Amino acid sequence: MRRFTRSRIPSIKGNSRVRDVTSWDDVVTELGYEHLKRHGLRHTGLTWMADAGVPLHSLRKIAGDGTLTTTQRYLHPDRQSLTSAGELLSRHLWSPNGPQLRVLAAATRVSSQLRPHFSWSG
Repeated sequence: MRRFTRSRIPSIKGNSRVRDVTSWDDVVTELGYEHLKRHGLRHTGLTWMADAGVPLHSLRKIAGDGTLTTTQRYLHPDRQSLTSAGELLSRHLWSPNGPQLRVLAAATRVSSQLRPHFSWSG
């Protein structure tokens, strides 16, 4: 049985075969962007797609990662994305269709005080 050591089709991952096939080094040098690394563009591209709303499970397939945990390592949300996530949560919590805080009839004794139980529903 013959064993293949080189692939004819370059993989998505940034290995030397892809560098040879795509002439990456020549292109970035000619453009004056020698500092750009393919791996950094992977981080940037996946982060931008996540910021655009592409679901994580789709990003995993695009990246060719085996697990969602691996894909998450490439995502670097900016401050605005995190702020927007907090605003979405606040809108949901305060909306009429959001979870409703209700006091349960039972109370518990904590540090010699009676405290009501709170529960989220919805």
